[in-house]
Amino acid sequence: MDECIMLDKQHFVNSLLDLYSMQNYKTVSTPLVPNEYLLPETNEEVRTFKEMGINFRIAVGSINCLSTAACPEVSHTVNSLSQYLEKPGIQHWKAFLHILKYLCGTKELGLHYTQQ
Repeated sequence: MDECIMLDKQHFVNSLLDLYSMQNYKTVSTPLVPNEYLLPETNEEVRTFKEMGINFRIAVGSINCLSTAACPEVSHTVNSLSQYLEKPGIQHWKAFLHILKYLCGTKELGLHYTQQ
């Protein structure tokens, strides 16, 4: 009998989807919007985002935890979002929501390690 370890992300992803009310959104096939680049926001856009009361640092940190444990394919996107932890804006939040849509569609996938 082969011994194996399975790193499953389904419970964690479901918790994130519940937290951000994203359970019934259409899934996407990529963790980042193709051909879209994240850019710094203006001070006005940063102020507008802060008024929304969203803790962007915690949101990105939760996905960073997931990317290191069971979902390495989102690492590049998490890295891109992490550059804007100090001054996030609406475009960065939309990119975060895009990752959640991707994770919703891939939550049944995981990493399977065997001895061989």
